[in-house]
Amino acid sequence: MTDSANRFEATEERYQAAVRTAVVAGAFTLVVGALMLYDFARRGEKHPMETTAYKAAILAAREQPDNAAVLEQVRLLDERLRQEYFRQRAFSALGAVLLAVGAAVCAAAAKTASVLSRTLPLPQAGAGGDLVGRQAQAARWSVGAMGLFLLGVIVGVGLGVSSPLPRRGAEDSPLAQDNQADRPENQGRAAVAGPSDDTTGGTRASSDSPSPGRTTADGNVPPKPADHSAAPIAADSEVFSAEEYLAAWPRFRGPEGTGLARAAIRAAAFDGAEGRGVVWKSPVPLPGNNSAVVWGKRVFVTGATETKREVYCFGADDGRLLWSRPVEAAAGPPPKVLDATGYAAPTAAVDGYRVYAIFADGSLAAFTFDGRPVWQKQLGVPENSYGHAASLLTVGPLLIVPFDQGHKAGEAKSRLFAMDSRSGEIVWQAKREVPNSWTTPLAAAIAGRMQLITAADPWAISYNPEDGRELWRAKVLRQDVGPSPTFFADRVYTVSEFPALTAIKADGDGDLTRDKETSKKFLLWKGEDNLPDTASPLAVERWVFIVSSNGILTCYDANSGEMLWDKEFEDSAFSASPAWADEKLFLIDTNGRAWWIEPSDTEGKIVVECSLGEGCVSSPAWQPGRIYLRGKKHLFCLRAE
Repeated sequence: MTDSANRFEATEERYQAAVRTAVVAGAFTLVVGALMLYDFARRGEKHPMETTAYKAAILAAREQPDNAAVLEQVRLLDERLRQEYFRQRAFSALGAVLLAVGAAVCAAAAKTASVLSRTLPLPQAGAGGDLVGRQAQAARWSVGAMGLFLLGVIVGVGLGVSSPLPRRGAEDSPLAQDNQADRPENQGRAAVAGPSDDTTGGTRASSDSPSPGRTTADGNVPPKPADHSAAPIAADSEVFSAEEYLAAWPRFRGPEGTGLARAAIRAAAFDGAEGRGVVWKSPVPLPGNNSAVVWGKRVFVTGATETKREVYCFGADDGRLLWSRPVEAAAGPPPKVLDATGYAAPTAAVDGYRVYAIFADGSLAAFTFDGRPVWQKQLGVPENSYGHAASLLTVGPLLIVPFDQGHKAGEAKSRLFAMDSRSGEIVWQAKREVPNSWTTPLAAAIAGRMQLITAADPWAISYNPEDGRELWRAKVLRQDVGPSPTFFADRVYTVSEFPALTAIKADGDGDLTRDKETSKKFLLWKGEDNLPDTASPLAVERWVFIVSSNGILTCYDANSGEMLWDKEFEDSAFSASPAWADEKLFLIDTNGRAWWIEPSDTEGKIVVECSLGEGCVSSPAWQPGRIYLRGKKHLFCLRAE
């Protein structure tokens, strides 16, 4: 073998070694970069201590400073968030070092291979020279492409490393400034250019109007299965305290969707026909099977027929109709609905600045508290067997719009929308493989994290309300699902007429019913007696109550699931969900007969009987010393002090 051949063989070996090193280092760098980008996209830019779950936990601790369980929950959540925060920082730092090392080795090896490919001594002249030239050119292109990729990865990693902590003062900018144009105390001036038929002349009560803690949500990285065309939320969202939100009655069944009164309420008798215990009653122009919502000095309901949709605002103190506003109907023929549902079954939502309303034809609109139109959308007429009835709710700056439709789960026509409440722009949307349902989601801090919980055949599903990411699901429902979910502590309760009342431990992840062992851990118990098809369950510390359409109230032990007792109300049917105040149950049947019931482990004792004087399918709105209740024809304010 000649010296030239020996040199060729040695150089070829070094060249191959350099190529292999470059390939391995490049693959390593790609993997590290991909993992870092995935971690960055998954966690977003929000500081852990700015999350909705953390703020909700802190609020709960402030409200219950002597509750050791709540304080321990805050401590555990704080510890978990801090651990996650420092894990992310350590991951970013380690990843940056590994990226730098991998990139340096890859670049050095690629450069070495490139040099060796140009200097390989060739055994013979000919076409091989062209081959070497092409190899060298390919090597140069490869090195250049790798450099550009690594540059992009490094930029992305740099952003990821710097994002977990907010810029100095950034946390103060959106939270310390109000949107003065929409603040309740300024809306009288802003309303000059708005509709002129406001009977109050655009005046507002400033001290009783505002609401809960609005923070800016990310909405920029919609997770699977949320729609990736999500829009960001404006940075100058309005500010109101969580205390204001919890003091109001801003959605169906109250601020947390449970029907539990936070206000001071006394179980008092009333008679709507005779006027006993009635502060005021006012006729509602159009029919509607929705419940009243209250914020400060204003009470809101909606009404609709085949041809008209309207939103109403009443004065909370005197029952005057302050304003009514029409909502444009969807194009085409009106949907077919049952009389029991009607065209205005969904309860409106309020957030201290605007009232939001949706109707059976998918018409969705927002108005200021003084009745100025803000925005309107047409979601399309939902494909619903009985008529759309799911109510709206707000979570911080988001308006949550449940829109289940279709007749088969596999059709995937259903959606859960989260919209910027100021503009109506979609922030995220989750595609749901469930058919039509009539339930309203539950949104609250449950088991140490903020959860948005839906119920439809066959799944109860928990989402992260900030970005639509699914947290967990449980296969516990079947067929037509009308009752909305509720919760107490770390347990969520779902029910529908045919499968069961189910207690779900809500601290899991993924499919909680994927196998027998997992189901046993998270499905704490099931009850199968006297199940409702419309009224939602009510849960307190010791008991869970359900009321069936055929007039049977049933009490279950909250811990064991044992049915403790039931009580039949003759000649009664129930659509309104049970409520809780003054350590008592409040029930009202479809004829307007009402009862205050004092429960125990052995019976439900009727302590007060009442009559609204007209039919009722709505749930009460609690405020200090007052009950706001919508009847078939009137809106009532009842004395409860």
